[in-house]
Amino acid sequence: PREAKCDEMRVSVSFLEIYNEELKDLLDPRPRQKRLYVHQHPKLGVYVPHLTEAAVASAKETFRLLDFGSKIRATAQTNMNSTSSRSHSVFTMRL
Repeated sequence: PREAKCDEMRVSVSFLEIYNEELKDLLDPRPRQKRLYVHQHPKLGVYVPHLTEAAVASAKETFRLLDFGSKIRATAQTNMNSTSSRSHSVFTMRL
């Protein structure tokens, strides 16, 4: 088999929070008129329409976006931890 040569790779990331059964775009925290939702497509698989996908060119950019989104996640005090996360998040990297 012949190996394909790849000189260029496109990388994008998205960051999603699930909190109280609501989805929030952590890369674009502005309020939305329409709610985000999980969709399943027979060929594309599971995805969230209208979720921000940001192009990144380096690990530094990727970590900057991860840090940005992490700072706006929902947190609340619990008996065990004063800054416990009350949500789940999904950080996706597409190559």
